[in-house]
Amino acid sequence: MREPGESGAQGWTGPPVDFLFIDSSHAREDTLAEFRGWRRHLAKDAFVVFHDYGHPAFPGVAEAIEELRLEGKAIGGAFTVNMQDQPA
Repeated sequence: MREPGESGAQGWTGPPVDFLFIDSSHAREDTLAEFRGWRRHLAKDAFVVFHDYGHPAFPGVAEAIEELRLEGKAIGGAFTVNMQDQPA
C-alpha cells in the first residue's frame, strides 16, 4: 500500500497524475503541503478536487486554496481545479 498525502507524493514514481482528490486533515497547512507535494506529479490538464470546501468546520481548505491562488469552481462542497486553467 502506498502512503497517503504528502508522504505518498515523495515516493511517487508512476505516470503523471490525471486526478487528485485532497481530503486530508482539512487544516490549512496540511492542505497546502498535500497539494504542493503532489503538484510536480500532476499532468498539465489534471483535475484536483479539494473536499469540504466551504464547510464551516474546515476553513483551512478555503484558506489554502486562496493562498495557492487557484482558480476553479465550487461544486457541492468541493472545489474543483483544472490545472491547465491555472496561471503560470
